[in-house]
Amino acid sequence: MGDVLDFLPQAEGFDVIYSVFGAVWFVEPAKLLPLVRSSLLRGGVFAFSHLPPNGLEGPTAGKAVTKWHYSPTRWVELLVRHGFQAEADVIPAPVAGPGTMLVRARS
Repeated sequence: MGDVLDFLPQAEGFDVIYSVFGAVWFVEPAKLLPLVRSSLLRGGVFAFSHLPPNGLEGPTAGKAVTKWHYSPTRWVELLVRHGFQAEADVIPAPVAGPGTMLVRARS
């Protein structure tokens, strides 16, 4: 988790940054989103996925780590606040299950 916060300030010029059930779920958005935005080239894409919030909102402490749970609408609001154009959807699971939230943003 700390790795992305250490890496992105030194990185530059990405066309795409993506996280699949990774850093976006485990790192405070107020810290992560500005770093992602500054690391993307103009028009770059930021995409991430994790489980839908299932009624949870905000940081929730688990046994080992804190996860940031937001609705698709709230993720879009957070991303727009940090300079992105964004959209988010929940993709239903092909069989019984929670599905996957997929968020796409452009700098």
